[in-house]
Amino acid sequence: MAQRQEQEDARTDVTEVAPNILRMQLPISMPGLGHVNCYALIDDEGAALVDPGLPGSSTWKALQDRLAQAGLRAKHVHTIVVTHSHPDHFGGAVRFVRESGAKVVAHRNFRFGLPQSKPEVSVEDLEAHAAEIEDRRAA
Repeated sequence: MAQRQEQEDARTDVTEVAPNILRMQLPISMPGLGHVNCYALIDDEGAALVDPGLPGSSTWKALQDRLAQAGLRAKHVHTIVVTHSHPDHFGGAVRFVRESGAKVVAHRNFRFGLPQSKPEVSVEDLEAHAAEIEDRRAA
């Protein structure tokens, strides 16, 4: 049987899948998986990352390498988007919050595993922020 794409080892190159949307494969060591896809959405303020992989130094090092290929550093990441609550998709979010002050956008019921924790930013907050930026540009 053919190997599924997510079972393959992480590629080290960065792929532009659409204008200003970069796919970065991050290595993971989980049964049946060889990598997780992380996406960088490039904009005028830097980048938003979607699903920044597992926590830990090996993922962080891989992310720094992939970002560098795109001419970015951790300080350029302003937003982390978490699609769902698997640790290989949200584990790196806290490090970006610490390193760059990135906002975390997730479903309102998402938690980092602690009952009292809340998402830092809701989708509604993100929409309001985008409207503020548009207002500033128009002024």
